[in-house]
Amino acid sequence: MRIAIGCDDTGFPLKEPLVAALEAEGHDVLDLGTFSTDPVDYPDYARAVGQAVLRGFVDASLLLCGSGAGGVIATNKMRGIRAALCPDAAAARTSREEADANVLCLAAPGLDARDAIEITQVFIATQYEPSEQQARQVTKIGQLEAGLLGADKAPIKPGATGATDVKPPAKPAVSKAAAKPAARREAAAATHPRAAAPERPAPPPAVINPPPVLPDPLKLPAVEETLRFLESRDFLDRLWVKDATLWKGDAATVRNRLGWLTSPTIMRGHSEDIRGFADEVRRLQYSHVVLLGMGGSSSTGAVFNETFGSKMGFPDMLVLDSTDPGAVKQVGDGVNLSRALFVVSSKSGTTSETMAAYAYFRGQVEAASSPRPGMQFVAVTDPGRPLDKLATETGFRRTFLNPASIGGRFSALSFFGLVPAAMIGVDIKILLERAHNMVETCGNEVGVRGNPAVQLGAVLAGLARAGRDKATLVFSEKIRSLGPWIEQLLAESLGKDGTGIVPVVDEPLGAPTVYGDDRVFVALVLEGDDSHDKALAKLADAGHPVLRLVLKDPMDLGAEFFRWELAAATAGAVLGVNPFDEPDVARAKENTATLLTEWRRSHRLPEWPSDVEEDGIVLMTKSNKKPGSVSRGLAAHLAMAAPGDYLSIQAYLTPNAEAWRTLQEIRVALRDRLRIATTVGWGPSYLHSTGQMHKGGPASGLFIQVTGDDREDLAIPGSGYGFSTLKAAQALGDLQSLRDAARRVIRLHLNGKQSQGLQQLLQMVQGLAKRL
Repeated sequence: MRIAIGCDDTGFPLKEPLVAALEAEGHDVLDLGTFSTDPVDYPDYARAVGQAVLRGFVDASLLLCGSGAGGVIATNKMRGIRAALCPDAAAARTSREEADANVLCLAAPGLDARDAIEITQVFIATQYEPSEQQARQVTKIGQLEAGLLGADKAPIKPGATGATDVKPPAKPAVSKAAAKPAARREAAAATHPRAAAPERPAPPPAVINPPPVLPDPLKLPAVEETLRFLESRDFLDRLWVKDATLWKGDAATVRNRLGWLTSPTIMRGHSEDIRGFADEVRRLQYSHVVLLGMGGSSSTGAVFNETFGSKMGFPDMLVLDSTDPGAVKQVGDGVNLSRALFVVSSKSGTTSETMAAYAYFRGQVEAASSPRPGMQFVAVTDPGRPLDKLATETGFRRTFLNPASIGGRFSALSFFGLVPAAMIGVDIKILLERAHNMVETCGNEVGVRGNPAVQLGAVLAGLARAGRDKATLVFSEKIRSLGPWIEQLLAESLGKDGTGIVPVVDEPLGAPTVYGDDRVFVALVLEGDDSHDKALAKLADAGHPVLRLVLKDPMDLGAEFFRWELAAATAGAVLGVNPFDEPDVARAKENTATLLTEWRRSHRLPEWPSDVEEDGIVLMTKSNKKPGSVSRGLAAHLAMAAPGDYLSIQAYLTPNAEAWRTLQEIRVALRDRLRIATTVGWGPSYLHSTGQMHKGGPASGLFIQVTGDDREDLAIPGSGYGFSTLKAAQALGDLQSLRDAARRVIRLHLNGKQSQGLQQLLQMVQGLAKRL
């Protein structure tokens, strides 16, 4: 028998033994969550188990919640559902035999697992075998539900006058909130104008609806075909009951990565606590919050920091997502150590870069003789992870435990994103309200063609399958920091199994002639901003698909996070990949660990042999044929570029605005000459962002790793090496990973001063661009 099981946080402890017992008896169990004891709303799960029955996914459903009464009320709001609250086996038998119940509700408090299993077994084993009167009664229940047995047809009570002009009572209204489940990049030193949050929520972002001057990408044959595919798979209905078989991979593992669907709802229950903690930090007069993290653990905080800045009276924020010693020193020099609060953010609790940064700054705080050094640290992590234990043992001020079912790059609307946002004064209630509005808009009632997130996913995946797999993102200046967040989401979710979508972020718009036919342009613009419209219109006129998404104001970021998360999940289902894993990320990590082990033994890292040096730039290719000069070697590498390829510059340098501007000039010069898409990533941060796509995605990448000399090193307490060594090992580890994956890659090392080396490289590239 096929059985769906859902529960709220109160019912969660009973779910595991029930699932185990049912599966042991040979039943197929669809686990709809929740997957932790974090507070959730039972109507969300009532809806999920009810829909599983109505859509024919299961034969019956089981709902575990508090009193059970609310669960019955919520579930019975769905036409065709007959939910019964059964305290014992006898009631379960009667509900099935006489009333044809199809959802069993159990009040979890006080009910032990053995009794719950017995009640459930009786419920699912009993058939509907009514007497004539009972069958008539069930029929009348259906008539009531259908509005056929209203007040004018209801039997008249004895003594009543029996007026026949009384209208039937209106069907009770159910709010959509109860009816659906809830669901940085100029360089590190760059700053953005600060903006105050609006005082009240605005309407949700506009549904995908390009201006009339732009052809509608939704009408392209490849997109139409994708939408039909999603409809044929009942994608939305199955999504909202968390059917993990929509995607490739182990179903149980995938199911435990779907917590982002309900994150906006869950986090609304935590918003006051988060805001209260932010107010505490403000009252304690901390001058800076330093966010230590990598990838999804810090990227959302960086978006909020660069978009809004800190509100007056709240601490300023610095984000450290690098192991470059210059970057670490910039952060240390930029804060008053005694008035800095460090947020250590890691889902796994073992992220090497984050824990190295923590060890360094913990050592700095302790060296300053702080009376209670742990009180200057806050942890955001998953329950039971090493960072959770470390925080408890070393006296952190606070630990926020995130639901384990929310993956890192899908964690924007969770503690990982909301805690940093609140600490700089962003109104997270409004953010969550906008996100919730988007969740409402993305329910299954409107279908895939009316769903803004599914439309976006269908455009991206459908056009990628048709050869346009370079999603070039264009932003209003105020919200451009959203780019790196989307870059990670798309690259790491979809770049695997030899396929994927290459996100192109911060590449300045050019004339249509510099682009190949592998591009699709997605513009996210604030209402009233027409600064990109002429360029986008020219691109559309040249035949490039252009999608224009409009945000009411920056607070709509809350909605965009959810839109893009669901779009990525949709695209994953279309492309046939598991959007919730990152199978190729471990390669570089393993290589780095091996190199660091070698360092501890010999205090040396193996180096790639130098082919040739020119103007302070060393070329390393591991090629049997040595080029006569660096410029010739670089030219030979670039000559391998073919239509449909992309160029990735990986800069293991100190991130600053000057370096970023030079790297941008380099990429544009090569883009315009080669007519291929270009990306730029700071190492090692990109390892947690686009690194998965580089090694697991399409073999269309052309890679240039750029390293340089560090002016100084900073020791990492307890490790036996410093940040410079760690960064060098990460660069070498990823270089080897790319070669192992048969990727086309060279390394350029800049001797001496970084700025001079980059200028030499720019001049070299500009010269090559004229000859290629």
